[in-house]
Amino acid sequence: MDKQYRIRLADWFGNHPGLKKGDQVVFSKENGTIYISLAKNVTSKTISLKDLLGSETKEGRIIDIQLTPDGPIAVVQGTKGIPLEEVMADRL
Repeated sequence: MDKQYRIRLADWFGNHPGLKKGDQVVFSKENGTIYISLAKNVTSKTISLKDLLGSETKEGRIIDIQLTPDGPIAVVQGTKGIPLEEVMADRL
């Protein structure tokens, strides 16, 4: 595979988070184009990062997605109720 397809390969794996050990990934080449697909016995699920923004998780609402050297991360904003007296005590 040339550099162009190696870059696309990382995106492809990122769009198939359900892959696990033992799943079969098929590489094929037709008319100079390389195709990557799952074997027929594997289901796929594509997730759009744009669609994740604003989603609620157990850690909080996703407000941003950032690429780091360790891979993509979701930046979440959590909320919790704090008695107003405590918030105002810091301001007085």
